[in-house]
Amino acid sequence: TAKLSHTYKTVVTPPTCTKKGYTTYTCSCGDSYVGDYKNALGHAFGEWQVTTPATHTSKGVETRYCSRCDATETRETAKLSHTYKTVVTPPTCTQKGYTTYTCSCGDSYVGDYVSSLGHIYNAVVTKKPTGTEDGIRTYTCSRCGHSYTETIPKQADPVIGIRNYTAAKTVDYKATITFTAEVKNAVSGAAVHWFIDGQDKGTGDSCTESKITNSFTVQAKYMKNGKILSESGVEKINVKTGFFAKLLAFFRSIFDALPRLAQGYAGAEMIEKLIP
Repeated sequence: TAKLSHTYKTVVTPPTCTKKGYTTYTCSCGDSYVGDYKNALGHAFGEWQVTTPATHTSKGVETRYCSRCDATETRETAKLSHTYKTVVTPPTCTQKGYTTYTCSCGDSYVGDYVSSLGHIYNAVVTKKPTGTEDGIRTYTCSRCGHSYTETIPKQADPVIGIRNYTAAKTVDYKATITFTAEVKNAVSGAAVHWFIDGQDKGTGDSCTESKITNSFTVQAKYMKNGKILSESGVEKINVKTGFFAKLLAFFRSIFDALPRLAQGYAGAEMIEKLIP
């Protein structure tokens, strides 16, 4: 007689995320086989979720979960960028300026250095020197107030005079006179100014008036920055304007022998003796 036909019972093993599914066929006689394979389903991951937040100093972690099994997947996220607030420290006379950058996370650094400004000193004589005591000059910075002092060596006040001075002088008509100043206790930066009839005629150690025809006054002033430090007496120069005086000047001009008051001498009488 013919063999009996197998009567199989089936047991279905469904596919999972990672494994194939299949059906197992088993007969009462014990014969069995596997078939009807179905591909693995693959994971059904959801959205990425932040599990470790990123900071300014470390990376973060995101995780997603499979809705069918307990499988998970992770990935790193970038560090957060620093957001710095700036505080500017301006330069001073002696210290550099700079900018401080500080993030909310506490990270900070210093940059953008600027050179120190340096002092701007204004000098003021706070104690004037005399002939017996030193003076003091004080330097004060107009920006920061820093100050220091220096000693001004003791020095008597300057005195100026006209070396060939007389209280009154009478000279020949069209004479040439040279006055020479003499300064004691000279001051740096000061100069001798010559005043003829009260008008400033310029500076120099001497002053010459040529071919004089009218009387005038002369005075020497020792000045610095427009300030008078000392002044001589006022000398009056009288000119002989009579007929014979002019006639004498005419003849002298012919022989180019006009009288000249030599340095260190004063007085018309002396002139006539020195220069014929």
